Amino acid sequence: MRRIAFWLMIGFVFTAPWEVAIKFDAIGRVSRLFGLLAATVWAVSVVVRGRVRPPDAYIKTYFAFVLWNGFTLYWSVDPSSTFKGFITYVQIFGMALMMWDLVERERHVELALQAFVAGAYISAISVIVNFVTAPPTKYPEYQRIKALGFEVDGIALMVALAVPVAWYLATKPTSSIRLPVLTVFNFIFVPIGAFAVILTGTRGAALASVPTVVFIFWTLRSASPARRYIASAMIVVGVLAVLFVAPSGPLDRIAGSVSDVTGGDDLSGRRDLWSEAIITFFENPIGGIGLDSNRASSQFGKEVHNTPLSVLVETGMVGFVLLGATSLLVLLRAWERTGWEAWFWRSQLAVIAIGALSLSLENRKAVWIFFTLCVTGTAAMRADRAAYGRELVGSISPAGQSAPGGDRT
Repeated sequence: MRRIAFWLMIGFVFTAPWEVAIKFDAIGRVSRLFGLLAATVWAVSVVVRGRVRPPDAYIKTYFAFVLWNGFTLYWSVDPSSTFKGFITYVQIFGMALMMWDLVERERHVELALQAFVAGAYISAISVIVNFVTAPPTKYPEYQRIKALGFEVDGIALMVALAVPVAWYLATKPTSSIRLPVLTVFNFIFVPIGAFAVILTGTRGAALASVPTVVFIFWTLRSASPARRYIASAMIVVGVLAVLFVAPSGPLDRIAGSVSDVTGGDDLSGRRDLWSEAIITFFENPIGGIGLDSNRASSQFGKEVHNTPLSVLVETGMVGFVLLGATSLLVLLRAWERTGWEAWFWRSQLAVIAIGALSLSLENRKAVWIFFTLCVTGTAAMRADRAAYGRELVGSISPAGQSAPGGDRT
């Protein structure tokens, strides 16, 4: 049962980058279908097994954050939206708990990361296909391309999150699922994903990709000659595609990001949203105005488009501290890693952090998938090291002689 639950969970991760594309009347997004199936089978396996993996501090702190979001229903200015948002949070927490229990080895982490890249291929290629055929520009003045029913900023971030994952899986020196076809598959995604992000003209996703660029150039120092040549070829292809194929509108919009920020640009109306959010926060500093209530209270009828501000406004300082503590635990887990894994997870968390400055990501499945995989991956690393240590100690007798069948020391 656990094996079935695990592969259904992998299916859930695969659908996360393109979940909006398919919806079912009774259930909703396709990712929810896989999530419900995985959760049901996993719950049965827990009953049969009679135990669940003891939760660590990350799971406990995240649970407290979710619980506090539910409490805001009592004073919410929009109880209906708060209740719906709380149900979403409960589902995401259930996903995190399930992943924590099922992902026990680093090989499991790699499989989940590979599933996300495969799903992101669908999003990236859809953006490119829309550009090649009949680009449905949401903002004609910038020629921005979107696809699959996502908001243009949303699909851009999904693809931007997958690029460092693909590079990591393609260049990692040791891998439990290393296959030549998967290496090529992941290498090819890098220029495709970067080109798709450019086509969206999303400044936040472009800026969030800066840590990815740093990660790529760091890994090139240590990669094998063969992988270095392949990687360099992919980079050249991506640069040529941007220079000679990408439309000028999105490129100009992204290129003007720094000057827009320093020059007083309203950042597509975000400055007004943020100013209003700060005022609302100081009016309700402790408990906020209620989860998912900002649309109802805002004169603009929009999300805050900034994760820290969104959490402050809707759940107050209490929610902000709990989310901060949860995020800090994830960061500490990433800092326990060494070498390739350390660089990847720190880069990935930096991508999320920068993206959170221009989007409200606190209830995005993809963000919590990566947070949970980071934590479970570190726990798996500890378990593998402990098992190796026990094997090493067990191979030596108390008298300093090797165990039966072993070499003398």
